[in-house]
Amino acid sequence: MSSVHTVPLLFLNLGGEMLYILDQRLTAQRIAKDKSIKVMNDIVGIMFNDRFLKELFKPQEVYNKHALRKLFEDLAHASIMRLNKASMDKLYDLMTMTFKYQLFMASQPLDILFITLNHLDAVRSFVPSPYLQKQIDFAYEMLIDKYGHMTLGELQNIRYCLLNFFQDLKVRVSVFLKQGVQQDDGKFLIPASGHVPSGYEVPGCIRIFGWDGQLIQERPFENNGAYIAAAAAGSLDKRGNRGTKLGCNIYREHPNPSSESSLLQEAAPQSCQDRDATEMATTDVPAVGREELNLLMAQLLGQRGIQTQETQNRTQFQLNLFSQDTDEEDTCEASQQKGTVNIDASSHPRSAVLDQIYGELTIEEPPEEDGPQDIVDMLDNLL
Repeated sequence: MSSVHTVPLLFLNLGGEMLYILDQRLTAQRIAKDKSIKVMNDIVGIMFNDRFLKELFKPQEVYNKHALRKLFEDLAHASIMRLNKASMDKLYDLMTMTFKYQLFMASQPLDILFITLNHLDAVRSFVPSPYLQKQIDFAYEMLIDKYGHMTLGELQNIRYCLLNFFQDLKVRVSVFLKQGVQQDDGKFLIPASGHVPSGYEVPGCIRIFGWDGQLIQERPFENNGAYIAAAAAGSLDKRGNRGTKLGCNIYREHPNPSSESSLLQEAAPQSCQDRDATEMATTDVPAVGREELNLLMAQLLGQRGIQTQETQNRTQFQLNLFSQDTDEEDTCEASQQKGTVNIDASSHPRSAVLDQIYGELTIEEPPEEDGPQDIVDMLDNLL
């Protein structure tokens, strides 16, 4: 089953797109260089953790959309950076739409592997640390070992699985709209032009063969496109030429894509009530992949250093990924709290009698036992 080999490609490509966006926004918003480096190093270090990669590459079913988004939300917050809900929503939408476009534009099944290698090549350039580069090289070796010997049919089935995962996602992206490769309803346009894959001919000839394999007839036809003869074949070497720009950093070609508007233009903007209803509908997700997700996150966070609360408060910073972001969650909460008076009891003096009563009512939590923990509690302790 090809579906059980889909998760590594899904994670590595979406993770690469997330790092592209974070790199572009950290630079555009002039975040201090030391903080930017720490964010990239921490996220890359967790993404390419050796133990995590070994679990990631095990055959497993594709996670549901809600579980995968939660994984990347935890990953984005694994460093000192914090994103509000609006920024995280747009970040995930942009990651998924860009990778979906790359899958649509793949001209042959092997392009899926070249796209992933382009992401790994770019991520390697983000982190000059020899230790982190060694982790990325380990991911490369696992990728080639798993997918490098698959047949074109097996790779094509994996491509179908990936496209099925994204089939209901239609978010308008400014970069794609300006390039004319996306319609106003969020659908992509597949151009009838460009280089054909290596080893293939330009469409335009029909050949009929007999039962013995001998050519019987050959006649031309109009392909109604602007196809070009195949360029050099892509390389699977560790630092080779992949033969395609798919999977490369589009924000290097468009260094300020949000100068006039947001990178994302939602096809159907939601009100606070609509978004709450959508979240309620997607919260009750199937248990498929949940245990595996907990295991992967536990492995992912296993070797991460634990910071003290004082250190976290001193180094954390809030990042709005897009200049026009407004946190809809904050807006919703503000609208729902009209007429509510909040009282901070800690600012009022308390008597000694009340303090004694409060102390008697306080129940100390028992020490934590070794064993499985809820992933949310684990993240609260580690992040």
